[in-house]
Amino acid sequence: MTPPSQPNLALDPQGIRGTSTARRMRQSRHRRQLRTLMFVLLIVAGAIVLGWLSLRPRAEGFTVAKGRTLPLDLGAPATLDGNGNLWQTSASGALWRVDANGQSQRYGVATSAGAPPFVGAGGGIYLPGLDGTLTAFAAPGKAQWTRDLGAALATTPALWRAGDTAILAIGDSGGRVAGLNASDGKTLWSAQLGGPIGNGLTETRDGFVAPTLASGVWRGGLVSLGGQTGQIKWRFPPDRKMAAGVATPLFDADSNRVYWNNDEGLVASLDASSGRVIWQTEVAPADAPMPVMLRARPVLFGQSLIVGGNDGILRSLDAGNGKALWKLELKAPIRALHAANFGGRPAVLAVDEREIVLVDARTGAIIERDRGAMAWPINDGKGAIVVGDNGSWRRVKW
Repeated sequence: MTPPSQPNLALDPQGIRGTSTARRMRQSRHRRQLRTLMFVLLIVAGAIVLGWLSLRPRAEGFTVAKGRTLPLDLGAPATLDGNGNLWQTSASGALWRVDANGQSQRYGVATSAGAPPFVGAGGGIYLPGLDGTLTAFAAPGKAQWTRDLGAALATTPALWRAGDTAILAIGDSGGRVAGLNASDGKTLWSAQLGGPIGNGLTETRDGFVAPTLASGVWRGGLVSLGGQTGQIKWRFPPDRKMAAGVATPLFDADSNRVYWNNDEGLVASLDASSGRVIWQTEVAPADAPMPVMLRARPVLFGQSLIVGGNDGILRSLDAGNGKALWKLELKAPIRALHAANFGGRPAVLAVDEREIVLVDARTGAIIERDRGAMAWPINDGKGAIVVGDNGSWRRVKW
């Protein structure tokens, strides 16, 4: 048997090595070291949080006035009517109305929403469905009529008046635009444009303009239709150059011009009656590896036309000649633009995948930004109503 080792009195004068007292001392020392490490980590984490809070963009001008969550998954972007009611659809096929006081009411609709609810000039609500049905509601939400148009409706309609008759035009995924009597849903005319219809139609003095995507027989572009007959008046571009785009066109009644941007990075100003090209410009450099897709509807402030693209850049162009005025990099694809007003200054509300940004339309300077969870903001003149994918909404004022 090996005799037990004798303690080294020079190294262990108390003779406690290998005893329970030694183990307790080691455990105590380890606990002190662990506490010291945790204290240091807390200090480092606090410094990181303070640094982030000091450097992150602030939104002092945005004030959440009220908000709530409805029991729905958003089916399409919401719409605000002239009475302050917020109309939104659920993925399960219901139409919801939220009044200015935050009170909600549900209307049963057996359809899958394809486009946002459309508010007509007379207060009627029109709901396009992916099953091809278009349903009209009289305020506050009683169904008036339903029409089956045979193809998915993912396009926002437009309303045009001919005397006492209001004509509602809507496009479908098959490239057809139908003109309906807005009061009873009766089909007045139908036109085949050659390619799927984009995000939305726009009314002009003479009728409608519709954006189209490419197909086997058509390379996409903008098409003008007569309001009463649906007859094609002009196409842009007149040649067969690729010009597909989904952005909803903008009509300026004062100048009788149509402004449009497309998926090829092209911005154009056209005479609304004849389709004559006043100017056109490509926003990306000629040697760019890929075109810039401009899918947000442009906004116009006097002589400043503002467009946004998937490259995350907000651009201002001279509405008279298309020359660049300023640009602002927001770093995420811009999916919507809204005209706004901030203390008497013209402003644009830009929506990207991460935030909403309020920008001075004259200079391109950022006024405010908000990174709260959101889907689509709606400008109500005093601020924005921000609607989330989960049915949440809040009023944001500036």
